[in-house]
Amino acid sequence: MNVNEYIESGILDVYVLGGLSPEEITEVEAFATKFPEIGKEIDSIRSTIEEMSSVDSIAPSYLNKQKLFNKIDLLPAAQEKVPTSKTIKFDIKPSRNINFVYFAIAASWLLTLLSGYFAFHYRNQWLDSENKILALQNENKDLATNFSVTKSSYQAASNQLAAINDSSLKMITLKALPGRPAVFAKILWSKSKHQVLLSSLSLPKAPEGKQYQLWAIVDGKPVDAGVISTKDTQQLSRMKDISNPSAFAVTLEKSGGSEVPTMEEMYVIGRI
Repeated sequence: MNVNEYIESGILDVYVLGGLSPEEITEVEAFATKFPEIGKEIDSIRSTIEEMSSVDSIAPSYLNKQKLFNKIDLLPAAQEKVPTSKTIKFDIKPSRNINFVYFAIAASWLLTLLSGYFAFHYRNQWLDSENKILALQNENKDLATNFSVTKSSYQAASNQLAAINDSSLKMITLKALPGRPAVFAKILWSKSKHQVLLSSLSLPKAPEGKQYQLWAIVDGKPVDAGVISTKDTQQLSRMKDISNPSAFAVTLEKSGGSEVPTMEEMYVIGRI
């Protein structure tokens, strides 16, 4: 029997949490008597669970969520000037001839027609300019959205590159608790840089008004490691930096996160 493989299988975690059948319990206890390493691992698991269960006497400070990016405003301030209407002046010299009255009437009608034409013409030009401005604004909005997506992809790639180059990086697998579906989460933790990266995640869709939250056990106390976004589980997600954790766990909390973990809503847990 390979003792290390038996320990890594996760059956000891389920044993401590009471999820095994009587036959499996007898088998685990027999192996614990025969192999001291197994008995020591069972004690370590019990200690970790007890630390997570003592949150009622703990009042950690609330850590606000960190903003990732500033809002991008690329809308143009361009504005076209509206052409001013042209005024046509007629130099009508006074005349003693009675035909002058008819000439003045005809001129006034002509001026009215020309004014209407120019008003219609320049109004169409103004509407066309407005449509062009709206089109440019919509185009710039699309460019801003594409830029934001590209920036997010670049940040994710940078996180991945940094993780690959960090020799102190350690992978921690968070396994499902008894009674939970077959879910898991994987965490990358840098011992030298204290960085925490969410590598992969397999959890049910959070209900309306709820959000998953990552916790770290530090010196026997749960510490908020950040709320989890499930929009993109294929890329590394940077969480809050944690120093000297002994375990990680994921709970389901209200949107925006909680100050202390809800033990009844814990889904996965993993020790370092």
